[in-house]
Amino acid sequence: MRVRWGRVMATGLAVPVVGLVGWWATGGEPSTVARRTPGAEDCDTSEVLGVLSRVHHDHPGPEGSEADRAAAAILVAAARCERLEEVPIEDVMGMFHAALGGTAWLAGHEPPARAVADLLDVWELASDQRRAGPLVSMGVWNGVGLDVSEVLAPLLADPRLSEADRAVAAVRLRALATAPLDWGEVAVREERSTWGMLAWTLSTPAWWPELVRGPVYLYQARYLSNPIVAELEEDVLAERTAARVLAEAGTAPAEPDVAEQDGR
Repeated sequence: MRVRWGRVMATGLAVPVVGLVGWWATGGEPSTVARRTPGAEDCDTSEVLGVLSRVHHDHPGPEGSEADRAAAAILVAAARCERLEEVPIEDVMGMFHAALGGTAWLAGHEPPARAVADLLDVWELASDQRRAGPLVSMGVWNGVGLDVSEVLAPLLADPRLSEADRAVAAVRLRALATAPLDWGEVAVREERSTWGMLAWTLSTPAWWPELVRGPVYLYQARYLSNPIVAELEEDVLAERTAARVLAEAGTAPAEPDVAEQDGR
């Protein structure tokens, strides 16, 4: 899976990451946005997802470990929350790595029908969650969505999956393939994050030289003119394409085996 962490975490608009961490740690509660695919549970996604980074840092282990099982349970629980909140920036990297283990656990340990349903819940959460934060957070959730698309593909081809399950999955995948993304909203959140970042820098003399580039950072945030934006757009398009392809593959009639056609 291709996730451009070098570019996501080291964009031209980023005062060193410690600035972001410091501001988000002291900047009050993040704003709330509405989920397009709300769950039925009365909870906030950020509170549930915050546990993911602690799972990654406190319980490192091999693939398929108990930590992966715990991460899978946390992801599914977060996907079933009704309310959506921004995940603090200091949690996103640990959360991402834990999420990869969690999605792999769902794909490898649950029955196909349940795994497909749970992974689609997680993908829908990722599609919603990327609207709730600045570009760094968006890059994380794009990565989660792309990862789910990869582990979901073989499950949709599993012969144990019923036609009814395939039909439901296809409907959900088509919705993911056409889910709108308001880049104007993204710009507002990126600018808000940049102002906070600069405010933190102003209170930290060691980083005052970065304030010279403050107008550049704010311009790039307001108009999404940083090069990383084009790459994030590519990832969003790749995710939508993957959803469309999986929907079409899941509803297409089974193709005759090529070896049988050729008499092999």
